[in-house]
Amino acid sequence: MDRQPVYQFFGCAFRLIQVWNLIHLVLQDKSIWDQDLVDYLVPFLKQNVETFTGICIEDTFISNEGVKALSEFILISKNLITLSLARNKFGPSGLIALAHSITNNKSLTEIDLDGNKFNYKSYRVLALALRMNCTLTRLSLNQNNICESAAKALASALKVNKTLIEFNLSFNNIGDEGAKYFADALKINTNLLTLNLMFNNISNVGCKALSDALLINKTLKTLFIQNSWSGASSIATGAFMECMKINVIRQTDILLSETKDRNMYISTLLCNDEFTVNLPMYVMDYIYSMLNFVDRIVHI
Repeated sequence: MDRQPVYQFFGCAFRLIQVWNLIHLVLQDKSIWDQDLVDYLVPFLKQNVETFTGICIEDTFISNEGVKALSEFILISKNLITLSLARNKFGPSGLIALAHSITNNKSLTEIDLDGNKFNYKSYRVLALALRMNCTLTRLSLNQNNICESAAKALASALKVNKTLIEFNLSFNNIGDEGAKYFADALKINTNLLTLNLMFNNISNVGCKALSDALLINKTLKTLFIQNSWSGASSIATGAFMECMKINVIRQTDILLSETKDRNMYISTLLCNDEFTVNLPMYVMDYIYSMLNFVDRIVHI
């Protein structure tokens, strides 16, 4: 297949950089393959190692070889701040190469790896990189096939990492055991502000562990667990209600459903405007009905 059109595209981008000082490269094209990165893009980036602050390569056909080549650039990059490789075709070996490149990187602050499929070994290497990296503040691993063993490795990194403030693990399968691992991490971590565990097959058991952790953790501001479990009971609901009453020093905008007025009503009744918990609609309905009942009794 002739790759000359891709080369011409990168050549055009290079000339624009010279004229307009473009510093963010975005490629979202199904015609981009590994060979394009190896032969054209990575050499082009290396020639302009101090130019780019952002790289977004999404929804392409690049796989492990392409990501390995890109990792060579990340190793030497000095000003790269954001990196998005969402919804591509690379797997464990690509993630391992990427993890090695960010271990000692001093510029990257945001990484998006949504929609790729990795395994436990590669997540363990990523966890080691998170332990050593000192600049990354946001990491998104949405829909990445993360199970409880991978969750254990990633949660352990949170006990050591001092810079990550936002961690997105939504649409995975960490389950109750994974939730417990993150609950243990939250008892130690003092910098994470947002943790997204939506749609992770977490039941009341995992929710209880997380709510207990929030009684200790004083820095987390937003916890997403919406639609993580089915058949919610009063155990999980009561645990989070108790947590919200006690943690009066944190942000509270309870975005539990689409009804903003109801959220504001609950926040007011709990007298807690500094903590966010995202729960399923039926739990929201339960909390609302209970608080509404208590409020009516108080005002009789």
